[in-house]
Amino acid sequence: MALILTLLLAMMVAGIAIGMILMTGNGTLISKFHATEVVMEAAADGGIEQGRDTLNGTLGIVPPTGGFDTLELNAAVRDASGNLVPGFTRSVYAGRSGNISGQFGSYASVISVIQNPRGAVVVRRGELAQESFAKFARFDNLTNSSIRFASGIQVWGPLHTNQTLYVDNAGGAPTFHGPVTTAATISVASRGIFEKGYKENVAAIPMPTPAALATLSAYATAGGTWLTGGAVGTTVFNPNTRLEFVPVDINLDGDFSDENEGFFRVFRATGATVQHLAYVSGRRWPTVPAGTTASYDPNMVSANCGGIWTAAQGALGADIGRWRTAEYVYATQAGTAANKRTAAQAVLTAASRRCYLGGDLRLYSGFYAAPSPASFFQANDAYGAWQPWPGWAGVANASVVGGRLQDGRTVGAAMAVHLWPATREFNLNFKGVIYVDGSVAVSGQLRGRVTLAATGNIMLADDLTYVTPPGNDPDCQADILGLLTPQFFMLEDNSVNAPFRVNNAYITNYDESADESLQGAVLTLQSIQSEDVSGGSTNSHMCVGVPVGRGCFLMLGSAIQHINGSRMSGGAGWNPQWSYDRCMAIAPPPYFPTTGRYYMNRHYEIDPVGFDPAVWFTENQSGI
Repeated sequence: MALILTLLLAMMVAGIAIGMILMTGNGTLISKFHATEVVMEAAADGGIEQGRDTLNGTLGIVPPTGGFDTLELNAAVRDASGNLVPGFTRSVYAGRSGNISGQFGSYASVISVIQNPRGAVVVRRGELAQESFAKFARFDNLTNSSIRFASGIQVWGPLHTNQTLYVDNAGGAPTFHGPVTTAATISVASRGIFEKGYKENVAAIPMPTPAALATLSAYATAGGTWLTGGAVGTTVFNPNTRLEFVPVDINLDGDFSDENEGFFRVFRATGATVQHLAYVSGRRWPTVPAGTTASYDPNMVSANCGGIWTAAQGALGADIGRWRTAEYVYATQAGTAANKRTAAQAVLTAASRRCYLGGDLRLYSGFYAAPSPASFFQANDAYGAWQPWPGWAGVANASVVGGRLQDGRTVGAAMAVHLWPATREFNLNFKGVIYVDGSVAVSGQLRGRVTLAATGNIMLADDLTYVTPPGNDPDCQADILGLLTPQFFMLEDNSVNAPFRVNNAYITNYDESADESLQGAVLTLQSIQSEDVSGGSTNSHMCVGVPVGRGCFLMLGSAIQHINGSRMSGGAGWNPQWSYDRCMAIAPPPYFPTTGRYYMNRHYEIDPVGFDPAVWFTENQSGI
């Protein structure tokens, strides 16, 4: 009996020992497997990074219209020290992925395939996002030593210059709140405050070409949003066309932020005289009556400016206590030329004084005779006309007709056909692009995601902002605007934006605010600058403690320009304040130009069984 128990105990001990040996051996095999897997994954990720470097070093290597490029095929693999990894081979493929049209950003995939001597395969994909020019809060291709960051200027977000970055602490040191890079050096860096540091002598980033900007024409043509604008030329600042973004409360829920509530409208001069052109964007009136001069009373007979006309000032009948233009008052006032001048000067200096862009409904007497919520629309006047959207074919959608404007008025059938949808619900072919063949003035409030490209100057005729302010949309899916031109982006010196003389004294406050606001990304192959920057009034307004002629220029977005232009000169012009919209880097405007450089977005594992790069890229490319 004792012998049997001894034998059983010995067998148990032997079994445990054998089990331990097997477990140890299995653990060793597992460890070796995982070690091999880690090496293969590291080699694959190295191939992805090497592929990204190749894409950034050879711009345009990725096929733009689909397909893929083979960067490596069964190539030998080296470790970080440059030594060959015995028996390992690597193949690397690169191509566009996702929607490759560029409307929603530009992405590429680099796929790295690693095979070891035993035939094991690892396939890893790196999704790359192409860097948009919109990611830069400020980008200056060329710089000018006479134009410096100074006077307490605040710059938020990334800034890059391809030439020397000039700073000065005259009037207060400029503060750079984001990262700063330059392909050259910083002139007197000690005079600026660089909260996130700076890098000098980095690689230059070439600007896009005029031909690249012109490619957007095809998208606008397909979407029915291609327009003819004004004359083209670097000195053409009085376009015959203006475009105003207008949100409409379609579902009558009291807000304007639904996806289908974005529209714009187009006003165009019906003649080519200087009066017609001045009227479109509210410029100083080009003619004055006898008895005064353009320097004393430039808007004596303006069709854009006016105020409430009282009986004491000569108003009669239905005109008493009504807002009227200076043109109307001068023409209607009875008596001598002196009486007419006095009446016009009275409305231009009244507390109710305002100037409006051409075609604005507040310029017409019928607007005041039909109070909100009644619908009111005037399609044309003596100087221009609103353009109907051809896609309505004369009859707009009923929900647009019954929608509400921001002033509480009902849109109505007459106005509705002149509203151009910036949404696919009412325009299935809309690509997010508006293209103007010529110069154009812009203003309004944008609902949607739009890029406006023009072949001529783009004039900022009045504030241009979003329905959902930047920073209020954490997912970056609400409103975003791109503005592209090979010419100038100009802060217009018009009667709405800037003070002008009445009876030889500068008068201010012809708009709701002296400041000029812009939300969006501007890319110009010339400059962003103030029209007639050194002219006009001086020290009429204060901006962050600095006296200036026209107020603050509040830009929230991205400013990309060929050469840094002047927006303030002495006490004249606007004092620029640059703020950054982080959504420009996350979800840039449709088809906004890219730098050609890629950065890593995320990594993915791909099942190696039956992997074929041609099949994968075919299945993962859309929008071709």
